[in-house]
Amino acid sequence: MASSKLLLLLLLITISTITVTSTPTQSAKKPSKSATDFILKSCNATGYPNLCISSLSPSATAINSNPFLLAGAAASITLSRLRSTGSRISALANTTSARRESAALRDCADTLGDAVDQTRKSAKELGKMAAGKGAGSGSIAWRVSGVQTWMSAALTNEGTCGDGLDGVPMDSVVKKVIAMVGVVKMYSSNALALVNILVP
Repeated sequence: MASSKLLLLLLLITISTITVTSTPTQSAKKPSKSATDFILKSCNATGYPNLCISSLSPSATAINSNPFLLAGAAASITLSRLRSTGSRISALANTTSARRESAALRDCADTLGDAVDQTRKSAKELGKMAAGKGAGSGSIAWRVSGVQTWMSAALTNEGTCGDGLDGVPMDSVVKKVIAMVGVVKMYSSNALALVNILVP
């Protein structure tokens, strides 16, 4: 009798488990075709369209067809990449025993820190424009010009980081850093391109 009850209990648990695991989860809202097409068309104006599409497509629903939200999202993604890359380079600078390499990596991380500040200001300003805030801060063209200046400066700092590694022995660490900075530059370049098309 006890064994029958145990079998019944196990059967009920199994059925419950199957029911729970087989219930389809609610899928995220699918972006509209117009939102997807907007990202595809806008990304074609960038230097790295495939990267642009893959990084921004997950935000298509939120972006919809707002060019300021699109550029702001690109700047925010770039900011995140810059921060993580800077942190990784700082960590690598602390692990290398070569004094010259360590100094170059620290300088690189410092210049990326400047790029972080410039990109953060860009993302913040683009967010304000997307929300229609800061109308008294000047014309849209003037404000976009400021963002262009910041994003261009960020790209320059990223380039300075890479240039500072010239002449440093090309070991695996330096090669890794150069590759990481190269990827960040691609994100920054795309963000700047999307800013550039905000005004005629």
